[in-house]
Amino acid sequence: MQQWFNASLQRKISGLLVVLLSFLFVVILYSIYKLKLIDAEMHEVAEIDVPLTEMVSELEMMQLKQHLLIEQFRLRGDQPKWR
Repeated sequence: MQQWFNASLQRKISGLLVVLLSFLFVVILYSIYKLKLIDAEMHEVAEIDVPLTEMVSELEMMQLKQHLLIEQFRLRGDQPKWR
């Protein structure tokens, strides 16, 4: 500890720089690790969610087609019979 007080200002700054850069490097590595985990989880969710979304879209199209058929049937039933 005595050497730290006797060290020159340049040596103190360079030592602090090394410590801060090491800390920054560790934070960057941790961030990359976490981003890879998030990416894997997002791929997992996408594999589950995309087919469900397609299925719901298909069901909506079926409902619209049924609604159109019901409306056509109702309109044909409302027409007077001229025969």
